[in-house]
Amino acid sequence: MKTIVYNVKGMMCGGCESRVTKAVLALSGANECHADHKEEKVEVIYDESLLDARKIQEAIEDCGYDVM
Repeated sequence: MKTIVYNVKGMMCGGCESRVTKAVLALSGANECHADHKEEKVEVIYDESLLDARKIQEAIEDCGYDVM
């Protein structure tokens, strides 16, 4: 398992956190996702043999948020 933390701009509330979490956890290989709009961070624990960091970033960006 690998852990990665993204700096994410645009999340404003718990609903935003939920949207990002659902999108990331829908990816095969994503085990945990913790989004925090106040800290502007998304932490993901994933199996790097099944999923790469770019796919996670794309899932976050597809929700309408900017990954820094």
